[in-house]
Amino acid sequence: MTTLFSRRKRRLLWSLFLSFAGFLLILALLNGYQYLQLRSSLASALLVQVNNDDLEELRALFADVDSQLKLIREWGINGVLNSRDLPTLNKKFFPLLASQDRI
Repeated sequence: MTTLFSRRKRRLLWSLFLSFAGFLLILALLNGYQYLQLRSSLASALLVQVNNDDLEELRALFADVDSQLKLIREWGINGVLNSRDLPTLNKKFFPLLASQDRI
């Protein structure tokens, strides 16, 4: 009788253990699936934000450069620039270069 009771007890404990292990496995798989979904959506949102920030910074940088290049083009069209007169060119270009933060 004691061996029969012991077998039932062992079966019951084994059944409870397997049920609990199965529950934990399902829970871990669901958690992993949610993590993968969240990671991909967070990564894409973060990349979009970084891209927008960098794009605005580049636009701000090149807006200054663009306006200065247009000014220099106008100087060339109006005959203000003489490529043989280096001291005069330096006097015109050094203030433009000095106003650039990244140069």
